[in-house]
Amino acid sequence: MPHVSIRLPTALEALAGGRPSVDVEAGTVREALLALEARHPEIGPMIHGADDRVRPHIHLFLGDREVTGDPRADERIASDEELRIVPSIAGG
Repeated sequence: MPHVSIRLPTALEALAGGRPSVDVEAGTVREALLALEARHPEIGPMIHGADDRVRPHIHLFLGDREVTGDPRADERIASDEELRIVPSIAGG
C-alpha cells in the first residue's frame, strides 16, 4: 500500500500527540482517514459526524486537489502523497 502523510490542522495536533502530521499506509482517501482514526480514535469525531460523512466545515486536499465529499472518498492515493485536513475558517 502507498505511504501517505496526513497533515493535521493545529487544532487536531494535540490529539495526535502534538505532531503536525501522521504517516499511514492507505490506498484511498477513505482508507487513510480510517487508518488515522485507528491510530488516534479521538480525531475521528472531529472529522466526521455520526453518519460517517466528513463534517461540512472540514475540507480534504490530496496534493493541490480538493477531495472533500463522499463521491471522492474512494479516490486512489499515490505513494508519498500528502492528504491535508483543513477546517473552514469563519469570521466577520
